[in-house]
Amino acid sequence: ISDRTGLPAILDVVCSTPENARKYLEFAADATEMPISIDFVSEEAGLTGMETAKELDIVDRILLNSINPKTNPSIYDKVREVGIRSAIALTYSTKAIISYKERIKLLDVLIPKMREAGIENILVDTVVLDIATLGLACKAIYEVKERFGYPAGCGAHNAIASWKSLKKKKDKTLSMVCASIANGLPIAIGADFVLYGPINDAKYIFPAISLINAAYAQILMEEGKRPSPSHPRFKISRL
Repeated sequence: ISDRTGLPAILDVVCSTPENARKYLEFAADATEMPISIDFVSEEAGLTGMETAKELDIVDRILLNSINPKTNPSIYDKVREVGIRSAIALTYSTKAIISYKERIKLLDVLIPKMREAGIENILVDTVVLDIATLGLACKAIYEVKERFGYPAGCGAHNAIASWKSLKKKKDKTLSMVCASIANGLPIAIGADFVLYGPINDAKYIFPAISLINAAYAQILMEEGKRPSPSHPRFKISRL
């Protein structure tokens, strides 16, 4: 579906324990050639995940998800040891969760630490926990790009996952529509990526995001810029 829509993708592998970190990454490395995100839930899972990536010789395909203000020194040490070059900076703190301005301030501390650890490619996740924080995350995305110039996005799916009344309705069509809108919102205001949730959602999230990119491409074309042949602008008619 990535090839069909013209949207690049990363496989996010959730690692909750050292055991499943190794098992899942071995499977992912064999199943796909796309970049792989080590989405570690615990410190031990993160350490094992990075070590496994080194053993499998896929470090150049790895995106570490994620580094936050409370990330332990052992993670930074392993990043240096293994040679991880790409990671997500998560702008989360109890103070930042209610303020987009505080999320931006966190980067003043996070980015130098990540650079010192050898991380060259930094993506910024502006944090979504629920519907209210989705709005703040979108504003923060704009500010991150303006001030720092880093690729920015968020886990927009969390706005849907935490919406209890929507879950109670058990209406698949309604949930699909709301998820498409929630994930499309950050992209429409300039986000470079979204963490859209379960991989099964790809079948409707990808076309929704493709539509937005295809629409904006016409602006580029009017300005004399031509998108690449693989851009959604030239794929949308063949979905």
